[in-house]
Amino acid sequence: MVKVSVERGRHDGIVTSGERRRNLDGDPTPGDGHDMRRNPASRTAIGVVLFCVFGLSCASGVDERAKALEQAEFHYGLASGFYSENELNRAVGELATALEKNPDHANAHHLMAVVRMARREFYDAMSHAKKAVELKPDFHEARHNLGASYLALCRWEDAVSLYTELVEEPRYSTPWFAHNNLGWALWQLDRRSDAIRHFKRAVFFNPKLCLGFNNLGIAFLEEGRYDDAARQLEKALSVDETCKAGY
Repeated sequence: MVKVSVERGRHDGIVTSGERRRNLDGDPTPGDGHDMRRNPASRTAIGVVLFCVFGLSCASGVDERAKALEQAEFHYGLASGFYSENELNRAVGELATALEKNPDHANAHHLMAVVRMARREFYDAMSHAKKAVELKPDFHEARHNLGASYLALCRWEDAVSLYTELVEEPRYSTPWFAHNNLGWALWQLDRRSDAIRHFKRAVFFNPKLCLGFNNLGIAFLEEGRYDDAARQLEKALSVDETCKAGY
């Protein structure tokens, strides 16, 4: 089987503009016994009170927001640790808390996508990867993993469209993964020569990418090019010892 790669305010107490206008334009406060239009000191005092209330409310909202962002970052850090230890369920729990505190945490959405992929929850993975890219359009690793979710869901055309753009992105630091996955999507669409070309590009960019050599070997095998297939599969086994566990 050809293989793919996955990378890894509150406003309480604020007086409305309409309420302030009625008071400052001269309607006497009930029971105060004087016209505020003829008493600048009263207007000034009211203004100071309103300013203080408004300022305190805004400051309180800023403090609460800053606290929520800090808590989100804390739970995201915990989730990263759990993921590195392969404790996927605990990672999901911490990420859910992080996103509750900060729904716009692009890194948390991306890690949630990676964890969901590992748990084979591909629709959820796709949703979170999409959100990460929406929040951070230059998040190329998240874009790559969005493509991986397309592959897992057999959305070949979507994967081809995404990876065709990604392989041309000069700031994407691991283009061999995108070439490999683009090759697989093209293979599924029976565009075999294009697929082989991208598998070759993958191992050109990373001569130690056993996955790329493996896919080349399988492609050649299915085309009846047995000698070529044998050479590519031998390379897959020789360039990276960790590949041996998959063969």
